[in-house]
Amino acid sequence: MHPSPSIHPSSLHPLHLQAVCILRPTRPNIAALRRALRSGGGPGGPGPRFGSYHLVFTNRVGDGGLQDLADADGAPPTGRGRVATVTEAFADFEALDPHHFAVPVPKPSALLQPLAWDFGASTEGLGRACDGLAAVLLSLRRRFTVRYRKGSEPAARLAASLAALADGEERALFSFGAPPGEPPPLCLVLDRRDDPVTPLLLPWTYQAMAHELVGLDCNRAALPPTRAGAPPQELVLSTRQDPFFAAHAASNFGDAGTAVRALVDEFARSSAGAANLSTIEQMQAAVESYGELSAAQAAAAKHVGLLGELSRAVNERGLMDVSAVEQDVACGSSAATTHADAVRGLLADARPSPADKVRAVCLFALRYERGDAGAKAATADLVSRLADSPGVPRSAAAVVGVLLRHAGAARRAGDLFSDASLSARLSAAARAATTSLRGVDNVYTQHTPALVGLLDAVLKGRLKEGEWPIAGSEAGPPAGGGGGGVGGSPTPGAPNGDAPPSAAAVPRLVVVFIVGGTTYQEAAAVAALNAGGGPGGPRVILGGTGVLNSRAFLDAWGAVGDAERAHV
Repeated sequence: MHPSPSIHPSSLHPLHLQAVCILRPTRPNIAALRRALRSGGGPGGPGPRFGSYHLVFTNRVGDGGLQDLADADGAPPTGRGRVATVTEAFADFEALDPHHFAVPVPKPSALLQPLAWDFGASTEGLGRACDGLAAVLLSLRRRFTVRYRKGSEPAARLAASLAALADGEERALFSFGAPPGEPPPLCLVLDRRDDPVTPLLLPWTYQAMAHELVGLDCNRAALPPTRAGAPPQELVLSTRQDPFFAAHAASNFGDAGTAVRALVDEFARSSAGAANLSTIEQMQAAVESYGELSAAQAAAAKHVGLLGELSRAVNERGLMDVSAVEQDVACGSSAATTHADAVRGLLADARPSPADKVRAVCLFALRYERGDAGAKAATADLVSRLADSPGVPRSAAAVVGVLLRHAGAARRAGDLFSDASLSARLSAAARAATTSLRGVDNVYTQHTPALVGLLDAVLKGRLKEGEWPIAGSEAGPPAGGGGGGVGGSPTPGAPNGDAPPSAAAVPRLVVVFIVGGTTYQEAAAVAALNAGGGPGGPRVILGGTGVLNSRAFLDAWGAVGDAERAHV
């Protein structure tokens, strides 16, 4: 939309060329298209720069936007239209993996705090989430039932907006049929605050570690430069483009290291064979395999560099010790005093970063929020020690209290630590006893995201409508449609309240959207669930308002704390 003057001066009009414009249907983009159609995008330009324009919008285009473009297309000086085609291709989201997508929002913290604190930012964020999620559902060409977590303001508002869009404003667009005898697919809107533990725990799978310790942005990572003055090393980590990464994204750190070593050994053998050329035939074969050899070299160099950076962080920060404490605090059966002593040990250790220490104290505070007076005194002591730790700013220590106030037990749905009732505590004690008898396979991966249990209930038809209402159901079923639509009544035979589940009511396609962001740990769990179901099994797609690592999660809660102080 804004070509460089040095390449395309305003006087140059290659009318023999066609322009293909792929863009979101936002007001600034529509305005830029209007300028391009009127004057070629340059000040004082005599007309459109190209002979014809093919417009591809990644989401729905409103009638007003289309009318604006039509007016600009036929305006002087040309007086004739240059727009050849207008297409809506629903791709208004970041497709990270076949089972994982993201719809980034401008201000993530606005969706974690009370929405009224920053009405403009929260409305903008929910609007962007609704647009992106609608594009996902439209790209799947199925009519979804939308359900949301009862009691969550952002989840309820997003689900209501989506249902209103499908049942009102864009009813015809969402009117897809359903295969005979198959229940409608399900779109489930969750609230990140119901599981604040998963983003705080150090992950140990290859993809999740890369995001936690290096950072991924649209499957791109930037490693520190290898020498002073050099630019960062840009890497692309895509399961679609990198076969090695696709095979090992969900592998644990040790297995990924072994696989990288095997990759390097294989490249070394291939390159050694290519160096021993004595005949014309060998030279021809070497030339033909040069592309494969070059690709293997690039893959080996990329993953060796990434693994080296991960290993450096693990060793320098003592992350194996940090993770062992985190996992035991989150999942272990030890007493609160034992966990408090372990966290005190981390606070006194010089190796963990300030963020590592904040995470550990946050986990202890969440775990023992319902504890006795001794556990609460231990939490206060740990927060005080955290605030006095070298390198930890006071604002970071204050995040612990912010997290408890806005994602604590009183705000969460479900029973995250199995301590809300006597029966839950007895069940947790029984599981702990069983675990102690058979041992733990890996002390660093004991935790299971709460999403796993929720999906188990969904795929067994045990999701209670009282806890997960249907968006728009108070308005009654829509007329016509594809048999149980987004805002309609439950499909006949679907479980309602505590009714026994029906196999026919279990959805075959589930889209889970987490307001507040997903994690790669949850994405790995979804990938494993999809793989376990086989080719004909149910399919789950996970998405959210971004992909979190612990740094982004803590930063968002720090911003919530700033907003809270402004509203006191």
